[in-house]
Amino acid sequence: MDATSGNRMSADGELRYRIRCIDKLGHTFRGDETLLDAGCGNGGVARLLRQRVHEVVAVDVEASAAWQQEPGLTFTLADVPALEVQRRLASEHINVSLMEAASAQLDFGPRGLDQVVRSSVHYYNSDAEIDVLVDAVKRARTSRA
Repeated sequence: MDATSGNRMSADGELRYRIRCIDKLGHTFRGDETLLDAGCGNGGVARLLRQRVHEVVAVDVEASAAWQQEPGLTFTLADVPALEVQRRLASEHINVSLMEAASAQLDFGPRGLDQVVRSSVHYYNSDAEIDVLVDAVKRARTSRA
């Protein structure tokens, strides 16, 4: 086996794993949804989700060389400071947490992160509430208020 076939087999295994993870959600998508993929990495899961929904908005703190923009699949590098995102979401009455590097030293340090915004969605949040959050995050990442 040469290196090319080994890489292809590895990529095939990763694809199967991602599909299994999505299927384990047990959710039947209607096809008209908009999803937020926070921490999208190279966009592999976002692309698979895009096959099932209308639009996927992907956000990450680091750009990936493997990312490719596609119709209905957009990526934003999270270049708005976390404190500003928190302020923008608060102006829409959406409560999120601001995590500082001191709270996640093992993860933040190696990745060069100082702060991140965390939204804790729970089982009791309705689809409508989650839709409000996704729309507000879209506005927060693009507005220059």
